[in-house]
Amino acid sequence: MSETMAVIKFGLIADIQYVDADDATDFTGKQKRSYRNSLEVVKKAVARWSEGEGVEFVAQLGDLVDGKARTNGTEVTDCDRVLEELDKCKSKSLINIIGNHDLYNFKRHQLEGLLKTKTDGATWYSFRPSTASPLRVIVLDSYDVSTIEGSTEENTKTASTFLAHTIPMIFILL
Repeated sequence: MSETMAVIKFGLIADIQYVDADDATDFTGKQKRSYRNSLEVVKKAVARWSEGEGVEFVAQLGDLVDGKARTNGTEVTDCDRVLEELDKCKSKSLINIIGNHDLYNFKRHQLEGLLKTKTDGATWYSFRPSTASPLRVIVLDSYDVSTIEGSTEENTKTASTFLAHTIPMIFILL
């Protein structure tokens, strides 16, 4: 007897790093950054994901806006523009995962409001996108223990202490 497995379609996008700014290079000066074009890429992805019956969910894997947005003072506006495009997607939900550029632009409590990064009070959780499939998606917060906006002040301190003891030269160079 053959079992039929449900097909789960979902969208995946990472490192959008949008900012309403002219093209430039990255911090090394070698890689071209097409800041405004990244919004066009999002629009094309949303159009593709919205074909037919759409997708169960979209996972945005972090770095919604570039760190340059904070320097420009446009972080909220830029974030809103990208979210507006992602919200046009024919999907049941949008999962936003925290990236380093998100933490350069916002405090964690701001991200909770803007990106809805918590489920049941945590930034790490799992869910089943469909009862017809055994697929379970696990969402992790890779910046839970981090030197930039860990999930608690204690976690930020823990990360800094760990690095200071493990790689002492890094703190001399910074």
